Amino acid sequence: MRFWLAIPSSLIEGSRTKAEQTLKVGTIARAAAIFRVERIFVFIDPKYPKPRAAGFISRILKYMATPPYLRRKLHPISEDLEEAGLLPPLGIPPHRRSPDVKPGEVREAVLEVVGGRLYADVGMGRLIEYSGHGRSGARVTVVVRERDGDHYCEPAEPPPGEYWGYEVKTVEDLVKLIRSSKPGSTIATSRHGTPLTEEWDHIVRAAHGRGSILVAFGAPRRGLLDMYSRKTLEGLGARVIDFIPNQGVDSVRTEEAVFTVLATIEIAGIIGRQ
Repeated sequence: MRFWLAIPSSLIEGSRTKAEQTLKVGTIARAAAIFRVERIFVFIDPKYPKPRAAGFISRILKYMATPPYLRRKLHPISEDLEEAGLLPPLGIPPHRRSPDVKPGEVREAVLEVVGGRLYADVGMGRLIEYSGHGRSGARVTVVVRERDGDHYCEPAEPPPGEYWGYEVKTVEDLVKLIRSSKPGSTIATSRHGTPLTEEWDHIVRAAHGRGSILVAFGAPRRGLLDMYSRKTLEGLGARVIDFIPNQGVDSVRTEEAVFTVLATIEIAGIIGRQ
């Protein structure tokens, strides 16, 4: 199962402080890591056209996805990261790396040019030679090797079966995203959608499909059907589904909905394999 998320720029609308905004985005990042989300798209809410908000959300998501030992180099001090100390750790494999490196270990690294040659920061406290092509400041996945008693590294792929984190991209519009990305299945979440019980078979099929599942969420003050018409979303092949048909609160927060929806689809996938 390959999850993609789409969340609106208006996610943080109404949050009173930078701390609240940061924690809200951090909660979604944790949900993404728990359910092995591959990509997170931040789309501009057509009724909240504030690219600055989208940039803030993307920056927090990218910061959290970066191994702690690379954050200072990849994310300079900025106003957006003022409350970054409140963020929970993701705890995914590339983040669990000690300064003691073993040959054959796969890590994330940042490239640097020194004396015309490429080196990599792999979290050892010093740079090691990089045997590959790239540019200074690029983040790459490497495998550490040993030669003549010293370490060097070369390009590599993440270890099979290990979750290596999510990619983040800001997009102009959800409609354009669905058209261009062509996911295997698109689910638009809404309390005004078709009840989960009536869409269960579709969710099971989507969970076992070969393509990615793009799940789009609304904002605290506006659901997806306040941003786009149901006809527009369904015309793109999206299924508009109410995942909590008997909710006991006035509105479900986006970060709460992300956990609920991803867990439900995950369960559908497990049940479908039995």
